[in-house]
Amino acid sequence: MTVGHAHSHEHEHSHQAPTATSTSPSGTLRIYSPAGVVRSAAQLQRGVRRLGKLGFAVEVDEAARLKQQRFAGDDETRLAAIHRTAA
Repeated sequence: MTVGHAHSHEHEHSHQAPTATSTSPSGTLRIYSPAGVVRSAAQLQRGVRRLGKLGFAVEVDEAARLKQQRFAGDDETRLAAIHRTAA
């Protein structure tokens, strides 16, 4: 499972990395799974709640919980999740 950070336009040119201790983090954290299947939906939700309590806006990609064999969806689905997160 991977967390991608989408920068807001106002901070697009800033080179300062956001920190978890910031009172108003910029952008949205997007959680996606570019490789292995998410084994525990409960752990994923706990992580989302913790990040939310730290002040982050959090989105879980629509394909993050998919399973195909040991992977989080087929190759095409996982690649699409990477593209959505990068966008």
